[in-house]
Amino acid sequence: AVISAVVASVRHLETPYDRLLMSGVPRHEARRRIAAAVETVLHGWARPGQQSTG
Repeated sequence: AVISAVVASVRHLETPYDRLLMSGVPRHEARRRIAAAVETVLHGWARPGQQSTG
């Protein structure tokens, strides 16, 4: 649950996700468009040597 909350936070605060939704882009497509940006932020936060869980 914590990881899902962090991903949601990144999605809304660090990407144009909300703007995409407000401009009429369907949720699934908006998430697809910002997925790489979310991963980049999460990997940037990971500590060196720590394995990714997802």
